[in-house]
Amino acid sequence: MRSHILKHTGDIRKMEMPGKLPLVIDLRDRRPESRAEKFPLSGAKAEFVRVKVRGEIKKSQIFALFPSREQILMEISEIEERDKELRTRREDFKIVPAISPIGVKKNFAFPKKFDGRFAPVAATVQSRAEVAKRAKSGASFKSWFGFALLIVFAAVIFPFVNFALKGRVLKDQLMTQAFSASENLRQASDSIFKGDFFRAEIGFALAGKNFSQSLFEIEKLGKPLNLILENVPEFLADRTVFSALFLLKAGENLSVAGEKISQTAQLFTGQNLLQFILSDPESKNDGAAFTDLLFRAKENLKSAQSNLKSVRENLDKSSFSGLSSDVQGEANELKEKLAPVGGILDEVLNWSDIGLKLLGHYKPQKYLLLFQNPGEIRATGGFIGTYGLLEIDRGFLKNILINGIFDIDGQLKVNVVPPRPIQRISTAWSTHDSNWFFDFPTSARKAAWFFEKTGNPTPDQVVALTPKVVEKLLEITGPIEMAEYGQTIGADNFVEAVQFEVEINYDKTLNKPKQFLTDLFPMLMEKLSDLDLEQWQEVLKILNQSLNEKDIMIFSFDEEIEKFVHERGWAGEIKDTDKDFLAVVSSNINGYKTDRVIDETITHRSDIGEDGSVIDTVTIVREHKGGNLPYDWWNRVNTNYLRVYVPSGSELLEAKGHTLDVYAPPIDYDKAGFERDAEVEKTENTLRKDENSGTEIFEESGKTVFGNWVYVSPGETVTMTYKYRLPFKLDLNKERQTYGVLIQKQPGGASDFHGTLSFPKNLNVALKYPEELPFNAGEMSFERRLDRDYFFGGVFEIR
Repeated sequence: MRSHILKHTGDIRKMEMPGKLPLVIDLRDRRPESRAEKFPLSGAKAEFVRVKVRGEIKKSQIFALFPSREQILMEISEIEERDKELRTRREDFKIVPAISPIGVKKNFAFPKKFDGRFAPVAATVQSRAEVAKRAKSGASFKSWFGFALLIVFAAVIFPFVNFALKGRVLKDQLMTQAFSASENLRQASDSIFKGDFFRAEIGFALAGKNFSQSLFEIEKLGKPLNLILENVPEFLADRTVFSALFLLKAGENLSVAGEKISQTAQLFTGQNLLQFILSDPESKNDGAAFTDLLFRAKENLKSAQSNLKSVRENLDKSSFSGLSSDVQGEANELKEKLAPVGGILDEVLNWSDIGLKLLGHYKPQKYLLLFQNPGEIRATGGFIGTYGLLEIDRGFLKNILINGIFDIDGQLKVNVVPPRPIQRISTAWSTHDSNWFFDFPTSARKAAWFFEKTGNPTPDQVVALTPKVVEKLLEITGPIEMAEYGQTIGADNFVEAVQFEVEINYDKTLNKPKQFLTDLFPMLMEKLSDLDLEQWQEVLKILNQSLNEKDIMIFSFDEEIEKFVHERGWAGEIKDTDKDFLAVVSSNINGYKTDRVIDETITHRSDIGEDGSVIDTVTIVREHKGGNLPYDWWNRVNTNYLRVYVPSGSELLEAKGHTLDVYAPPIDYDKAGFERDAEVEKTENTLRKDENSGTEIFEESGKTVFGNWVYVSPGETVTMTYKYRLPFKLDLNKERQTYGVLIQKQPGGASDFHGTLSFPKNLNVALKYPEELPFNAGEMSFERRLDRDYFFGGVFEIR
């Protein structure tokens, strides 16, 4: 039992409890509206107490009531009379039960959500003699008990019924205001879809005001109503008030979220974003940079995210009971739509964090751009003939340089031994051949390292692009007039025109074959800056598609950015899988630009044996469409070092259709003092030759690789076949087994793919992916144009 001290100071009574606010009783104040102010005993417990009277500790009792005005006055009079007796008597006191808001109960503890507005208004004590006297009189006890029941009824039932009736009256008022708010929400939503974000903000603000007014009407009834609404039985109150209360709160949160989103949209409307990025912040009166707007947008969206979370919580609390079917339908529809909206906001906020870094909000960022030509295919997309260097500071494009790759390779300060196939055309390894590895992060690091060794700054990011990106952008911007060159560049002739200008039509005296691209780039940027909002939406779709199809790949030395890119499949890395795997990778070595006129078809067949072993057969058909085409570089022999990546540990059984070649280093590299690259050494140290076919077999990036030279002359077709056993088996004794194939696309390539999976007759297909995958007679088939990575397979069970 804890000791609680009731101090007497004239007409003021103050009860102090350890860890609680003091209970103060002012006997001079008869105003019932002052109850909550005078008795702020939030969360306290009415229990056995000890009272300190004139220095002595006596037992006492607390009465806790839900009073009416008359009861307050009556109880205060009784307190005054008893207080006079206590001043003249020094007897021991006996504890009697406390009357709680629920009824008569010993050791009553207030509910957790008790907020103090029904705090005790009277503290009375009875002497032992009085109690004994009343105990002797049955009639007196019955009279006291009846009075107690009356107090319970008055204190509990009347307030509940009273507030329930008020809830019924309030219902129509709340729903009227909610209807006005919902209309404002609809108008605001329409404004957003029309791109009128200013009107949208106003609409959301008005809706929020309506919802807030409705909630204010509830608050005017005080916290007692909130307590009752959360605890009153359904048979005493209209459940419409319950549902409306939570819907109003949800509406208020939704309005705030919409307002914040509209404010964010306004930050980026009414001004040309690209021009904003291209303009120097220091030249502006306010000194504002693009990333400053992005940072403000991020804060707005964080607020919107928090409010949408509250919307979901309040909708979950509402049962929609008593509401019209239309309102219920709209509320349920809103709940369904909120989940994806919340996911989108999470993604946008994640993007904003990364975007601030990429745009140099915290420090300037340097980008090394690698323009790859898939007409001369290489592992990560194509030969690097042109590079770019960008510097972005707070979203401002501070510096930009577009130049030919050989201009910097001529300044290379180191000699490095190249991979063995590259040695056929180059004694030393350099930037233009740095993208040798199919794993783009590995190749990007090599390119950045070589770039730095030419005397250039170390880049923060490396971005590889193919001409497809520009072709698709030109479809949006329309053609670009280049009068100086007598050219009109459009999506249909971009590659041919560029190839002609950099290979033939450049000024041989100035010897700047890439000047055409240097002049074209700012013209394209200007065209993009003139696009409207709808066209920019198409541009964003193109960029997203290019990232998914590996026409744009990004590598960052910042771990957080690289993780972000990797999670979205934009890093171009070789993927891990415990299933079957295939990637067919071509590297044009002195084969001119002939890959633009090569058609390639890849066929993959997996045969699951009765013992669970898997034999794969891969067939690659390359057809040369050149011979009589207008440009000579399309009419040459296609020379290709072709690599087939399969699961690590796979055993080659057969290989045919390739061209045999003997390796011989062009110089004695050790004697010449050349450096050796660690990644190249790691790969070539695992190299061995298949005795039957001469195929080079080695390990790279966690895969086994079959490598061979393939020559295709104009007008000819070459077919290569690889047959190999996978390093794992299916356990056909298990009730269920899974098997699938991950096919990775080579960036810059676009092969046709045909896949077949053959399985024993005692197996049945329980599940398949994709779901529409056709199968019959123990086989499944899969066909796609390899414009991105794909996976197909199934779950098999014993019949």
